[in-house]
Amino acid sequence: MSRRSAPDAAPDAAPDAAPTPDALRPFVPRRGRWVAMGSAVVLVVMFTAIAVLAPGFTPVDRTMTVLAGLGIAAFLWRYAMIRAVPDRQGMTVRNLFTTQRVEWSEVRGVVFTPGDPWVRLQRTGGQEDLAVMAVQAADGEAVSQAEASRLAGIVQALRG
Repeated sequence: MSRRSAPDAAPDAAPDAAPTPDALRPFVPRRGRWVAMGSAVVLVVMFTAIAVLAPGFTPVDRTMTVLAGLGIAAFLWRYAMIRAVPDRQGMTVRNLFTTQRVEWSEVRGVVFTPGDPWVRLQRTGGQEDLAVMAVQAADGEAVSQAEASRLAGIVQALRG
């Protein structure tokens, strides 16, 4: 597997071809999303059970234990909400800690190098690359490569 960018990741996409509405569907991680949501639910139940059933806990201990479980669950839930929503003008990328809007004219290419955990958008004008955590290697090679190619096709068709 070699370094892939917009021009060579989607060889069949014509530069002037408008993407179909299906091609503009949101990018969301698959495995990580379900693992995070399931873990969040399990942790809330587990921390609540510990808070209720642990002998010798004071009301403050019980409250702090439940709040700790809720805090960890909130972090995992935020991870589950990672997504990238493309439209004809650009894409809104919601990563773990930030949400950014990037216009297609600002995108030079799509990079998904072997060993990378997720796709990156190369940006113009010396701007730092933007990680797109919604397209993850953890989803498996076939799925992640297909999604990277779909994103590259969108970039190629719409960057102007």
